[in-house]
Amino acid sequence: MAHEVDKPIVERLDVDNYATWKTRMKYLLVSKGLWAAIEIDDVSREIDQKALAQIGLHVKEHHLSTMERYDTAKGAWTHLQQVYQAKSNARKLQLRQELTLLKMMPNEPLTKFFSRAQDLQTQLRAAGHPVADQDVAWAVLAGLPAAYSTVITVLSTTSENDMTLTDILPKLLHVEQKEQMTQRRGETALTARPSSGNGTGSSRNPGFSGSTGFNSTPRPNGSSHQKTCYYCGRPGHIQRDCRTKQRDDSQRRNQRGQQQQQQNCRQQQRQHGAIALAAHTSPAAVSCGISSTSQPARWVLDTGASRHMTPDGSALMNKRPAPDITITFGNRGTGKAAAVGDVLLHAPEASFLLRDVLHIPEATENLISVRHATNNGLDFKFTSTACEIWRNAAKLASTSCNGDSIYYLDGWITPEQQQQSAHSAMKTPPLLAHTAKETPLLWHKRYAHLGFEGLSKLKSSNMVTGIHTTTTEFQAAGEGSLCEACVLGKQHRLPFTASGTSSSRPLQLLHTDVCGPLPITSSGGNNYFLTLLDDYSRLSIVIPLARKSDVAQTVIDTITLLENQTGNRVKSVRSDNGTEYLNHKLERFYCDKGIHMQTTNRYTPEQNGAAERLNRTLIEKVRPMLAESGLPKSMWAEAVVTASYIRNRSPVKGRELTPWELFYGSKPDVSHLRTFGPRAYALTPKQLRNKLESVSQPGRFIGYPSGTKGYKILLDSGDTVISRDVIFSETDSNSSSSSNILPQPISRPPHEVVSINDDAADSDSVGAAQLEEQEQPPLLAPPVPLVPPVPADNPPAQRPTRAAAQRPAHLWQDDAYRITGRANLASISEPTTVSEALSSEQAAEWQLAMDEEMAALAANGTWTLEQTPAGVNPIPVKWVFKIKRDSSGRVERYKARLVAKGFRQREGIDYDEVFAPVSKYATLRALLAKAAAADLHIHQLDIKTAFLNGELDEDVYIQQPPGYEQGSSQLACHLHKALYGLKQAPRAWHVTLKTELESQGFLPSSADAGLFISSAITATPSYLLTYVDDILIFASDLGELQRIKQQLMRAFDARDLGEAAYFLGMDIIRDRARRTIKLAQTRLTADLLAKHSMTAVRTASTPLSTAIKLTKDGDPLDRQHHGYPQLIGSLMYLSVCTRPDLSQAVGALARYMANPTAVHWQAAKGVLRYLSGTANYGISFGSASPGLAAYCDADYAGDIDTRRSTTAYVFILNGGAVSWSSRLQQTVAASTTEAEYMAAAAAIKESLWISKLLSDLHIDSGITTIQADSQSAIKLLKHPVFSMRSKHIDVIYHFARERVARKEVTFTYTKTDHMVADALTKPVPVTKFQFCRAAMGVTSCS
Repeated sequence: MAHEVDKPIVERLDVDNYATWKTRMKYLLVSKGLWAAIEIDDVSREIDQKALAQIGLHVKEHHLSTMERYDTAKGAWTHLQQVYQAKSNARKLQLRQELTLLKMMPNEPLTKFFSRAQDLQTQLRAAGHPVADQDVAWAVLAGLPAAYSTVITVLSTTSENDMTLTDILPKLLHVEQKEQMTQRRGETALTARPSSGNGTGSSRNPGFSGSTGFNSTPRPNGSSHQKTCYYCGRPGHIQRDCRTKQRDDSQRRNQRGQQQQQQNCRQQQRQHGAIALAAHTSPAAVSCGISSTSQPARWVLDTGASRHMTPDGSALMNKRPAPDITITFGNRGTGKAAAVGDVLLHAPEASFLLRDVLHIPEATENLISVRHATNNGLDFKFTSTACEIWRNAAKLASTSCNGDSIYYLDGWITPEQQQQSAHSAMKTPPLLAHTAKETPLLWHKRYAHLGFEGLSKLKSSNMVTGIHTTTTEFQAAGEGSLCEACVLGKQHRLPFTASGTSSSRPLQLLHTDVCGPLPITSSGGNNYFLTLLDDYSRLSIVIPLARKSDVAQTVIDTITLLENQTGNRVKSVRSDNGTEYLNHKLERFYCDKGIHMQTTNRYTPEQNGAAERLNRTLIEKVRPMLAESGLPKSMWAEAVVTASYIRNRSPVKGRELTPWELFYGSKPDVSHLRTFGPRAYALTPKQLRNKLESVSQPGRFIGYPSGTKGYKILLDSGDTVISRDVIFSETDSNSSSSSNILPQPISRPPHEVVSINDDAADSDSVGAAQLEEQEQPPLLAPPVPLVPPVPADNPPAQRPTRAAAQRPAHLWQDDAYRITGRANLASISEPTTVSEALSSEQAAEWQLAMDEEMAALAANGTWTLEQTPAGVNPIPVKWVFKIKRDSSGRVERYKARLVAKGFRQREGIDYDEVFAPVSKYATLRALLAKAAAADLHIHQLDIKTAFLNGELDEDVYIQQPPGYEQGSSQLACHLHKALYGLKQAPRAWHVTLKTELESQGFLPSSADAGLFISSAITATPSYLLTYVDDILIFASDLGELQRIKQQLMRAFDARDLGEAAYFLGMDIIRDRARRTIKLAQTRLTADLLAKHSMTAVRTASTPLSTAIKLTKDGDPLDRQHHGYPQLIGSLMYLSVCTRPDLSQAVGALARYMANPTAVHWQAAKGVLRYLSGTANYGISFGSASPGLAAYCDADYAGDIDTRRSTTAYVFILNGGAVSWSSRLQQTVAASTTEAEYMAAAAAIKESLWISKLLSDLHIDSGITTIQADSQSAIKLLKHPVFSMRSKHIDVIYHFARERVARKEVTFTYTKTDHMVADALTKPVPVTKFQFCRAAMGVTSCS
């Protein structure tokens, strides 16, 4: 036991002991020679990893996930230091409150109390809020108990100088010592003498005298009948004349004599080496492995005694000096503690250690203090006849209660010498007495750590000479020794044994794993798939995922659904220890649900073998399914979901029934199964076709939908339908193109018409999870009752066929959505404060992002730290956090930006000019149209911390960044460069960028200040389109383009994003072979539909129905539950960027933003229904005839509330719309001619700008010709005709006639049926709308 005292003990780091932990941990690392890993960057890998291991071993469990993020000891140390020594105001307030409320705990030593106060003072100093020594001293005095009131009064009235803890501690220690002496004098225990059984003692202290263990005051002497004996408790005599006492004293003397004889006998036996079995040794003692020299001992259980005690000093092990303690017995006798130690007590059931047992020679019995034992981890269960002693869940001993109500524990104790030697043998092997002595361990080291088995063979076979250690010693050393150097250098993985767990019901244990990333992104944008496997039934569940970050929410949703649908509860979930499973969200869910989480060891996937084998099985099924069907590999998600569907209806190893039947209890019907990917013909419901259209549509079978009794068919048109009436051609070659298959007469067999009975077919997916539950509703759908399978001989009556749900196949934005009916949105949220960021699961990423921002600010010389001038209030700053994603929604990087609160600035003092131009969306579209026609290269640059490059003309001071404060609070940052959030920052950046580009030979466009054109004389010049810090570079020569990028990257810190694919939230999809460029917002559309739960809805053919008449009258909309302005704002962004087909509907709905009605909300959802069917649509350039085409139109008095007309125009370049408008006119037109005339004036304004832009782009468009369908308006433009209908038209609109007269623009008549802008003025029929949409270049981007 002695060496345990010397072992350094460091309490593990929790949430409130960092100050002491840090100091002790530093001393521990220094003692082990590992502190260099914290102070020095360049240390050996071995030292660094040992230091990191020591830190990890001395933190609580909730810190382990944080520790795993760091590969170096210094990184982990620094992180903990930043977390617990943060300089935030909240941290300062917390520490200050702890100091103010500081109180001394009961029985707490004074030195420990002072140490706590000093720790708080140290932490406050580290947090940037130093506290004076005198303030800490006053806080300590205020927290002392009442026993110190006298000395506190003296100190507060007599101290003239400032008090410190060092000054007052000696004075207070004197008071503490006096209190401790008082407590020691009063410490008592019951006498360890058996009573006669007829005393008046308490039942809580059975078997002892009537005294309760404390000194009792003698009663006054009187007559003999009033006297009471303090020994036996009987009246009529006193203790001196008590016969019971005399008899007990005689027995006690005899017992002591016997004990002395036994002790002398044992001493003689040890001297002569004799071993004798004590006469009282029981067979139970032998069976428990107790030494033959152990001696019996009877122990009394006492609930009133304060300490364990024994009169036998030889029973103690680890003996040490006893404190100054005087014990008072119940008979008013006293005893002094001679020593203190531990007793190893052997009971019949087990052996256990009694700690801190006092050796009291005056005691007559061995005494176990129940109170002291419970404080050391033992539990006692008392009954009227017995008592049981437990530790945790293990029973250690049982006692019985005799007739005197005394609880005795009979056991054996080992003499001190044997206890010490046995205890030492259990710890470590003996060390060498001197270097000359040969031991097995010494030869093990000499032989380069050869195993003891090999050393034994060397000796036994006489292979060498000179080894004097025996074979037996080598063998004994190999059985019980452990060489740390061998463990560090030779340890290998242990063999994996088969799991012995066996489930007895479904959902008792779930295995889960994530497979991926797969080499090809699926058609729904997924790269992984999640598997769950029920251990009892082997039922598999598969869910395709786009990101690993979606795993936690998907597991929660799936488990919740499984439990609700089956009525069983999940007890355990087994997974690997990846961060997708080990996160706060899942751990909180498991804790709330009472689910036991089982994880594998690091880099040990073999321990999760069931899930790993399932992944392999599914992949081995997917490969032949795709190869045989001829479908592209991007359809792997559909294939893996179908493979799981089939597997659940197949035999599995170790089970007599299919997983489906084991899980649900019913035999699955597989008559509806078909091969994956054959030709299929889906019947088109009559509600969706006219009498002359084909009654079916060809396609390919790709799976079984969820919650719908039918088949999922990918049509040749690119749409997908779910139909119950399908003709399959399973014998035809699936590899042949759909265009080569001609309609032929169909005969049966082999082509069979399948009409799935609503009550017979089973659809069993849980989302893409393919939850195999017959007649089961999809995830998040309203619950429906389970319907048992219908016997084949009694088919139910079929209900009428419902219309097939239609939506484009590529609009399964998420494979998980296809089954669950929900989109898999990113689960990572963007924090709003520093504390929120640093307490999130992505704390390390956000901290790194802030560090990068601060490094960029420092490298750029953004500010200098100066004293704040008098009268100047520094502008506050804050951190803004943003997650940057790519076009498919994957996280590219975490970005933190330090932003000034510019709303605090004052014009004329902190800023003057603020205007900064950005490029127009029309300019971007025009450039893309030119790039498609001229086959230009398009690359993208992202300027890092762009605003920091702008030079400031004003003196601006800002506060120090939160979390990075330095020096006193009077210091502020004097800005030399612009900072995000300042009102003049955009203008300063634009001026800097413009100056740099001009130095490189680029001049700004006269049409768009955000467009810069190369001044070099070439056939096709280069173009730069800037939008704040995003730059697109267009060039015909790739070498020239690279030169431009290099020059910009030398001037600014920029990221080269390569070929442009995603710009300002828009996808740039290019086909160089066909010379087409498509501009779409697929991801934004998918997110918008998912946000409003409009992904799995029946689609609409037009955004706004011709039957809807919008007006301000109607039932007001509950805007607390319906975000009408937010929805219209999102739709408006789509309509101005890539979706001119939405302009009219969105413009009309936007007029009612202030007071929407329920009709407006339904109309807005109608726009979402249209988007659900055209989510991947965008503008295509290069797919139609080149050149510029322009159209203008007006809808006369179309607004019911104001009777104002709607102006619309569209300009189409190289097959795609580059500029369009649909807006209400500012005045009421008195006639159709007037409305068309004002629309023509608006189109002429845009035409003049477009002509200037095309001229800068070196596109010869000639005189722009605008097509209109109003002959009266065209005549009014060409001729100065005034009549009663036209003379009142405002002069402002007659500039249009002047431009026509100058031949800057011309007008020509076109029929209304050919008017492309007609769809931008009012709702039009489906046929006309589709014509206008195609003419504007809005097509599918798949």
